[in-house]
Amino acid sequence: MLFRSAHHFGDITGLLSELAAIGFKKFSEQLGQAACEAGPDVSSAARARANAYVAFARDNPCMFQLMFRAERLDHSRPMLNEASKAAFAKLAGIVAAQRHEDVALDHLTLEQAADVARIWSQVHGFAMLYLDGRLQHVLDATPGVTAEELLAAMLKPNSSCQ
Repeated sequence: MLFRSAHHFGDITGLLSELAAIGFKKFSEQLGQAACEAGPDVSSAARARANAYVAFARDNPCMFQLMFRAERLDHSRPMLNEASKAAFAKLAGIVAAQRHEDVALDHLTLEQAADVARIWSQVHGFAMLYLDGRLQHVLDATPGVTAEELLAAMLKPNSSCQ
């Protein structure tokens, strides 16, 4: 079995890259489905995608961590490249909806790039902290607040420390 896998995928990087591509496809489907189920409201769709991002990480922690371990993956493999770009486009859709404008992922303005990086950093960082159990103290210190409510509060436009 190992020899057949090695022949088909080339090496462990090839195998892990193909597994990550499958993960990105499922991830992208989950992000898209969440936005569709949220309806036409922009902020509801953005919250739904952010929650779907964290839910995927929570429900598939090993796959999620593999997908974002670039040193173990070969992003030049077509299946992984296409799947990760499709998932990224769904995430960038949050920014496009919030900005009420098209966001061309191959040609971003500085403001669009900053918004994409900010949203991605917030949601991905939240997912990683959640997986590592590091948000529990914050949630425990905020009785009755769920992880979803905390994430929604973080993502409110113009929310800042004052």
